[in-house]
Amino acid sequence: MKKTFINLGILFLLGMVIIVSLFAATYKIRHAPNSFLREYQRPFLKAIPALDVKFNSYYIAGITDDHIYLGNITAPFDVLIANKAITASQNVKIRIKGVENATVYKSAAIKIDPPYFYLADGVKPVLYRGKIGEWEAERFDYDSGAYFQQLVPIGKTSFAIRTAEYKTLYNTLGKVQIDSPRIRLNSELLQKQVDGVFCTDGMLMYNSKLKRLVYNYRYRNEFIVYDTNLSIDYRGNTIDTFSRAQIKIGYTTSDRSTKLLDKQTTNIRSCTGGSYLYINSNLLAKNDSEGWLDKNSVIDVYDLTNNSYKFSFIIPLYENSRMRDFMVSENILIVLYDHYMVKYDLQPGYL
Repeated sequence: MKKTFINLGILFLLGMVIIVSLFAATYKIRHAPNSFLREYQRPFLKAIPALDVKFNSYYIAGITDDHIYLGNITAPFDVLIANKAITASQNVKIRIKGVENATVYKSAAIKIDPPYFYLADGVKPVLYRGKIGEWEAERFDYDSGAYFQQLVPIGKTSFAIRTAEYKTLYNTLGKVQIDSPRIRLNSELLQKQVDGVFCTDGMLMYNSKLKRLVYNYRYRNEFIVYDTNLSIDYRGNTIDTFSRAQIKIGYTTSDRSTKLLDKQTTNIRSCTGGSYLYINSNLLAKNDSEGWLDKNSVIDVYDLTNNSYKFSFIIPLYENSRMRDFMVSENILIVLYDHYMVKYDLQPGYL
């Protein structure tokens, strides 16, 4: 019995050493300057009107000419609508035609694409559509049966998705449309480096101006630009040097499924607007000072028309809180902090 306790103690200490070592390595990558340089534009942001949205569960569902729309993770059918000056707001609740118990759609997310809004749940999977202003949705003509992790509208009758490939379960990019064929996948767009799941994790976006889809990897310095027919334009690289996914993968003994043991996120979040890609980086540049990322969120800007890095700017803390979501629309930047929404004007001449 004594020997058993000794062995358990040794295993516990060994596990703690491994965890601490992994944390130290991740901390060093994020807090130590890397070999790339940033070109900052200061001042790039102007004015800070703010709106207290009361809860920290909101995300930005979309921006139109007149309004900003927020969805709510914990209340999927609630929408907060603010005017463009964010001086006034109202709450509305989405009704689903023919559905009495909407609580079954716990993974539903709202997408705004004027004149419609979409309510999508990739776990069911199901898709509803309604008109902005009326806020009553009905089942959209979607019966492909394709489960999806991400979905973005790319027109009135088609959507880009990220799903899992049937045989391998690797992340795959595809397109769902009302016309035949219902679903198309292109398994060559995302490139496996480790496990095909965590190593290809990222953010799917649609640029309506360029009529192009953009996929930004989360754990490596690459983004993909491709058209709505799933044909690739090019693979672009961010200014950091991490070309390999910074992750450690483990496998369960029962079903050999993968699990993420450790990660270094290079790109936290991103959005696209105009001709540009905006990436919230998680890495210090050579010309960034120590602690820079603890006080600011750094945004690197890339020109999608010529695959080039333009410049970087910072989004500061607000009420001692870090940014948790952002979206660019023409010359404004909307940022969500804790329970605040803040509007920044982008200074003309930089873009």
